[in-house]
Amino acid sequence: MRIITVKIPEAYVRELDELVRLGIYPSRSEAIRVALRELLKKELYNQAGEGDVQRAVRIQSRHLLKRKGYTYDY
Repeated sequence: MRIITVKIPEAYVRELDELVRLGIYPSRSEAIRVALRELLKKELYNQAGEGDVQRAVRIQSRHLLKRKGYTYDY
């Protein structure tokens, strides 16, 4: 595995620590890996009926909207 550095809000750190304290995950790293895996599955791999080109356009559109300060709910 590769190590990366990520800045996250303090509230997220407290919530991650709570998940570890409750025994839901063995570590912060594992909780983050699970969350990232689910995000990637949702955003890239499980778009039912959506072709590669349509998926790429949708993902690029989200990034452009975010860069311009817009929010999205799709």
